[in-house]
Amino acid sequence: MVDECHLLWKDVNGYVWGKTSERVSVPVGNVRCKQTYFGAFDYKTKEFFISKPKKANCETTTGLLKYLQFISPQAKILIIWDGASYHRSGQIKEYLDSLNAELEKEQWLYNL
Repeated sequence: MVDECHLLWKDVNGYVWGKTSERVSVPVGNVRCKQTYFGAFDYKTKEFFISKPKKANCETTTGLLKYLQFISPQAKILIIWDGASYHRSGQIKEYLDSLNAELEKEQWLYNL
């Protein structure tokens, strides 16, 4: 099973030491920080895999799928996506189509 999440935060809260009579200012380089995570769970072995790509797009998604196939070549992979545009992109569809290219319809590895 595969899923992903995007963590987005807009505020920084914390404590610093300083003189009570002076305001303490801490510069923040990116006030709108964002991090994407890909997660995969092997239901059979109960192993969990997490990846932290720099961004979520067609290339990183395809890379994750290739990696999962590499580490478990005989496994059936259930993909749970949220419908992001890159999930439905031509590049992802072409990659998935390439997996079925030499197979009869009854043997297809995936079906959208």
